[in-house]
Amino acid sequence: MQFRAAIDNALEANEVNSRTFRNFPIGCCDDASDLLAQYLLELGIRTNNVCGTFYSDSGEQQSHAWLCLDDNTYLDITGDQFKFHKEPLCFSTPVYLGPPTPFHDLFHIERVSPENGIDSFGEPAKSNLKQLYRTICLYL
Repeated sequence: MQFRAAIDNALEANEVNSRTFRNFPIGCCDDASDLLAQYLLELGIRTNNVCGTFYSDSGEQQSHAWLCLDDNTYLDITGDQFKFHKEPLCFSTPVYLGPPTPFHDLFHIERVSPENGIDSFGEPAKSNLKQLYRTICLYL
């Protein structure tokens, strides 16, 4: 997907000054989903942000976020942050578009909320996301 490639290219060019994206895709799923949702919203495609938590038998917790379209199609551009995890939490696909997967089913869904665009966020998140979005769009 070209939006994920734009993020990767902006990072490679050292154009992204966000601490949040320092280890992209690790720890960037919520912000990356919000940025992708903004891009899709501008194309007339509405999405929902899905946030869930994986609870292992040993007490480990791992959160993750991705987008869901109205037809229950998942769009995840940061799933590969889990590529070094052990099964069952290993997922190495950088861009996933399709039905829910066994990987996504591991997460207890804690929140599903409509994405209403970056302007719906409060400060300082809105300013940070807007700057990131402008930078990423230069690489589309």
